[in-house]
Amino acid sequence: MALQLKTIDTYQQTADAFVAKFAIAVQRRQDERILLDIQQGKNEFLRAYHGRYNNLLLNIPMVDDKVAYMAFFKGLRYEKLKKALLVRTPLTKDELTAAVITHIELEELKVGSDQPVD
Repeated sequence: MALQLKTIDTYQQTADAFVAKFAIAVQRRQDERILLDIQQGKNEFLRAYHGRYNNLLLNIPMVDDKVAYMAFFKGLRYEKLKKALLVRTPLTKDELTAAVITHIELEELKVGSDQPVD
């Protein structure tokens, strides 16, 4: 977000613009750290983990797609999905969500049919 030409007339306006931009950047880094701490529980279904992740993600403005992917992957315990994400790494949050939904549906089919879930 760049400043428009001729929008600053005083040093105080410059300082205020800098502080505002800096404060947003600091808050964003703190929020991203919270996102990076999310972990899938030992017996937590993929749908529940993804839901918690999405709720957290929705409350953090402007999260970079790479950070969002890294946070989800880092906390993920579901090995089949981890392997699939390594083979075809999503480039956007939407691609990540699509991959996760596919695996959620597979997980739920297995649970409904009494097959073991990996």
